[in-house]
Amino acid sequence: MNRQGTQTKWILILTSLGFFMSMMDSMIVTTASTAIRLDFRITVGTLQWALNAYNITIAAVLLVGVALGERYGRRRVYSYGLVVFTLGSILCALATNITWLIIARVVEGMGASVMTPLSMAILTHALPVSERGRALGIWSGVGGLALVVGPSLGGLIVARLSWQWIFWINVPVGVVALGLTGRLLPESYGRRERLSGLDASLIMVASAGLIWALSALTSAQVDRGVVMSIGSGSGLLGAWFTWRQKQAAQPLMPLNFFHSAVFRGGNWATFLLYASIYGVVFFLPQFFQIVGQANALTAGLELLPWIGTLVMVAPFTGWAVDRFGERRMAMLGLLNQGVGYGAL
Repeated sequence: MNRQGTQTKWILILTSLGFFMSMMDSMIVTTASTAIRLDFRITVGTLQWALNAYNITIAAVLLVGVALGERYGRRRVYSYGLVVFTLGSILCALATNITWLIIARVVEGMGASVMTPLSMAILTHALPVSERGRALGIWSGVGGLALVVGPSLGGLIVARLSWQWIFWINVPVGVVALGLTGRLLPESYGRRERLSGLDASLIMVASAGLIWALSALTSAQVDRGVVMSIGSGSGLLGAWFTWRQKQAAQPLMPLNFFHSAVFRGGNWATFLLYASIYGVVFFLPQFFQIVGQANALTAGLELLPWIGTLVMVAPFTGWAVDRFGERRMAMLGLLNQGVGYGAL
């Protein structure tokens, strides 16, 4: 393999690894959730915040993290994300109560919020257009592998060791990934405009508040008035952010993107796809363990028929997209997801 081919291989490996780590940490907790709940003696309603904290943080910080990568260097900010994610994993492993665990998951989410989008940005910028479809197919497949490895590995770890080890395993992987990233990934920049601190704060607080309010509506322990107040306030902050983006010469979120029907449709499809995946993957392992009386390892293995196919299909999808186009393949995938969930 020539030097260019070797460099391409390492770019694909390291960007896929960041995506894999952030996805796996979202999934690995699912089969360990019952063990965490029993260890801390908490309810399922309280337990969900250990998962929500991670995903809320990713949603709140993601746009700002990408903007920082565009301005200060995608590889540099990606490396910072690896550092923060690894430190967050250490804090999770050391947690002695649910409050500590939730805070640690927020730290993890801050790291993951830049790892996934910047890994894709680094990959697409480094490769020629003719290679991107196949590379992104492999990248997606590796991320999909986390959906398989996460629940299964989480079940194995809980069955053989303790739930804390689902976070300890991130530490050596994160350290190695950080060292190789600094040596082997190319640096690249996007738009290097000044980042508005007010806009960044507005989008983070508005996103976090809205998602928190939606999550808290299902909890009997939270006052409904408080939830509605925070949700309404977050909505107003979001409206203010949108208004500022319309007026800004260099917006953090260019609203002209939404003039494209393809962009809007792609975002809605992605939103609904991940809403369905995360909803099912939270409850299904608990159903297997509580109703089906399966142990954590068995519950993880019982998820394989559902999500194992993703790893096998994703690399071929990259080739199929290059040949048949994104629209047809996306529609076929969403149709299969819908049929599968209906059968479940």
